[in-house]
Amino acid sequence: MFEEHSLDAAIHDRKNFSCGDPPLDDYLKQFAIQQTKKGVAIVRVLIDTKRPEEILGYYSLSAAQVDVSALSETLRKKLPRYPVPCFRMSRLACSKNHQGKGIGRLLIGCSAERCLEAKKTYRRVCAYR
Repeated sequence: MFEEHSLDAAIHDRKNFSCGDPPLDDYLKQFAIQQTKKGVAIVRVLIDTKRPEEILGYYSLSAAQVDVSALSETLRKKLPRYPVPCFRMSRLACSKNHQGKGIGRLLIGCSAERCLEAKKTYRRVCAYR
């Protein structure tokens, strides 16, 4: 069974992950833990519960904003005049051994769900003010 988890250096084998794109491999191996600790991004991995150390794929999300002045007039009318907060998926990678099996699509769905959860939490927090 597949599960999505926060990247954990003590559990997940980053060293043996390879997606075939060196910058994506290097990010996971060298920078993902640092960026998570610094709050720059969150990194989530997809694992098989039978082999939780093996990373099937990963994505990273960071906070961003959309400058509404860059949008069409039709869209601008529906949005506030100040930058709109959003999430940016900055990286998405699937292990070479698991490419072509829908892992990328699954990771995109997981990231969308994570963003929707954050939106619900934000609304609950704002309701208490």
